[in-house]
Amino acid sequence: MKGGFTNLLMVVGTLWASVAFSGDTASLPVYKTGDTWRIAYESHGRNVDSSDVLSNGTYELVYGENGEILVYAVDGGKRELYASLDELRQALFIVLPNPIDAKEKIPNFKFPLVVGKTWKGRYHYRDGWVNAKVKVAGVENVTVPAGTFSTFKIMREDDPRVGSKKSVYYYSPQTKTVVKFSNKYSSGPTFGFVLLNYKVHQER
Repeated sequence: MKGGFTNLLMVVGTLWASVAFSGDTASLPVYKTGDTWRIAYESHGRNVDSSDVLSNGTYELVYGENGEILVYAVDGGKRELYASLDELRQALFIVLPNPIDAKEKIPNFKFPLVVGKTWKGRYHYRDGWVNAKVKVAGVENVTVPAGTFSTFKIMREDDPRVGSKKSVYYYSPQTKTVVKFSNKYSSGPTFGFVLLNYKVHQER
């Protein structure tokens, strides 16, 4: 019985993913109260975008009743409220498409996602201007602790006057989030995360 139920879930998930990927496109995700994602976050070296506000470890994001996204720090069997996504703007808003990202001058996601789609622009940061360009590079199967997913690979490069950073996002319509992310600064520091598990309400 257990094996049959697992197979049924795999079939349903496959069918849903095929709809979400129709024509190699992904539409804007719709979240429901209680949708949950748990990630393992890790950084090496100090950088101004993340390591000064977030420690290495496991975090859980939960979509709340009023649309607020709450972040919990998970340590073994303990789960404590860490902050809201608004308060972790520079560290975790890249996990999933959300109102914070949509307000960015050069957002990480522009739906619908279509392979080959690009966007670019420039924004002021600290004492200078940064040129940024983003591209939906292709569709790739990615394996993380949460499973294997068909994802849209999104590549972003931010190039200020001194140094640069390159980011790669693997977005899955099935999980409605990025399942794997990596960021590397030309000066050396890196950070990223992988999806450990998730629970989302699928559209009927």
